[in-house]
Amino acid sequence: MPTVRLDAVVKRYPNGTEALNGLSFEVEPGEFVYLSGPSGAGKTTLIKLLLRMETASDGDILVFGKNLRALRKSSIPYLRRNVGVIFQDFRLLHDRTVYDNVAVGLYILGLSRREVRQRVEGVLYDLGIDRYAGAYPPMLSGGEQQRVAVGRALAMQPALILADEPTGNLDWELSSDIVRLFESLNERGATVLMATHDRFLIEAYPKRTLLLNKGFLIEDQRLPGEEIEDQ
Repeated sequence: MPTVRLDAVVKRYPNGTEALNGLSFEVEPGEFVYLSGPSGAGKTTLIKLLLRMETASDGDILVFGKNLRALRKSSIPYLRRNVGVIFQDFRLLHDRTVYDNVAVGLYILGLSRREVRQRVEGVLYDLGIDRYAGAYPPMLSGGEQQRVAVGRALAMQPALILADEPTGNLDWELSSDIVRLFESLNERGATVLMATHDRFLIEAYPKRTLLLNKGFLIEDQRLPGEEIEDQ
C-alpha cells in the first residue's frame, strides 16, 4: 500500500484560482521523493493538503491508506502523529527554549520525561545544536532555527516526513547536511517528500523528482534503473 496516493486532485480557491490541477501519483513506503518547481507551482499547497490543513476541491488523497477527504476532524491529530513536517518559516515557539520546542510534540504524545529527554538530547546532538538546548529561537541564526524545526519533526520518529523548502534559508553546506540527515532517516525506513526549487541540490543528491508547474504535474523524473509498476 502506498504511503501517499493522489488521484486526480484539484485544489480550487474561492477566487477561482486552481493551485493544483488533476494531480495523480503515488509514493511508496521508504521512498525519498523531491517535489520541485518554481514559486507558485503548488508545492506548499500540496503539503498543506497532505496534512489536512486544507482539503481538496476534487479527487482523493490517501495517506497511510486513509482517505483525507473522508477523515473526521477528530482523527486529524492521530494522522499527524505519524507525520513529521518542516516548514520554511520554522514556526518555532519564541518563548520556549530549543529543548522545549523539540520536546513539545513528545509531551503531547504522552511520553515519559525520561524518554522525552533521551529523544530530544539525541536529536539535538545529531543536528549539532545540543549546546543551544537552553537558548531561545530569537537568539539563534536562521540556519540554527531551521535545525531546531527539523529536530522537532524528527523527534517524533515519523513514518512520513513532509518538508516544505527546508533548506530555503540555509547555505550550501547546511543544506547538504539537512539532505544527508533526511537520507539517513530514509535509510531507516521513513518515507520522505521534500519540496524544493533548488536544482543544484537535486543534482547533487539525486532522487525521484515530481516536477510541478502552475498546479500541473508535468514530469515524474525517476532515477535510471527505477521501474514504474503497473498501477
